[in-house]
Amino acid sequence: MRRTIPTSGTPFGKSLKSLLFIGLSVLILAWLLPSPTPARAETCGTVPACIQQLRYAETRNLRESAARYLGERGAGEAVPYLAEALSKDVSEFVRIQSAKSLILIGSSDALKALTEAAQNDASYLVRATATRALGEFTGDEILLALKAIAEKDEFWQVRSAAVEALGANKTGGGVDVLTALIRREARSEVRIQVLHSLARMPGDTVAEALLTALKGDKDPLVRAEAAKSLRKTKGKEVTATLVGQLSAEPDRDVRLAIATLIGNRMEEEAVPALVISVRDDPALEVRLAATRSLGEIGNDPAKDALSYYSSESQFAEIRNTAILALDQLQAREANKPPPPPVTDSGK
Repeated sequence: MRRTIPTSGTPFGKSLKSLLFIGLSVLILAWLLPSPTPARAETCGTVPACIQQLRYAETRNLRESAARYLGERGAGEAVPYLAEALSKDVSEFVRIQSAKSLILIGSSDALKALTEAAQNDASYLVRATATRALGEFTGDEILLALKAIAEKDEFWQVRSAAVEALGANKTGGGVDVLTALIRREARSEVRIQVLHSLARMPGDTVAEALLTALKGDKDPLVRAEAAKSLRKTKGKEVTATLVGQLSAEPDRDVRLAIATLIGNRMEEEAVPALVISVRDDPALEVRLAATRSLGEIGNDPAKDALSYYSSESQFAEIRNTAILALDQLQAREANKPPPPPVTDSGK
């Protein structure tokens, strides 16, 4: 008598199907879950014990935790061992943590190891970490090393770290390097970091570089960042460029950044350009930002424009924004201290 194989419609078939599903689920979970870690604690507890653990531990986790402990404790005596781990440990995670700990300790004895790692480590993550650390040191040699990394490293993340370090570096000469980089660098992310670093530096050369980026960079994200970076840069040329770009700029987000920046700078000569922006800009977000900036400036021409738009604008959003700007202006003026009394100097 021939037997038939139970189908999925039978109770046995359903049970078999459920068991297969459960077994497959267990296998998937076992594959996804991390492998169990050794029961031994990763915290070595004392500086001497952590130095030993950094040098001899057989697992990456133990060596990495030892390097972290030594940095958090500011253990100056551990600098040679951290430098050795930075240059020789097979794990990039241990090398990264060793570089971070050397930064925390802040010893000049770490400079050679950090410079070597920044220039030559096989891992771009280690190079980026060590490069960023070089910004904590001064000297012409550091400047030259950062310049070379910013110009030549094949990974943009490392070049960006070099640009960040140049912005933090206390040695003169970084401005020239950065202004040259913004013209040559292909990656927008690095050019944006150049703008952030330049914004921390004084000088007419910085303002010129930021204005050039605002007017001519091919990426609207970079142009928007250039506008934001000009917030603390004073001068008639800056104001004139912002006013011109508010109408000439094709990208909405860049115009939005410019309209907001003009209000932050509180430049009264920009009021006519803001009024034109409220009236004519094709993007409502830009018109609203220009309306808010009129309220920030708050001179008589700005108040006249806000009074009109608060009642006559065809857009409820603009009317409401103008009303709020006028209310805020009134509140600011009410909180102003009274002028000093006028005294008769002839008496």
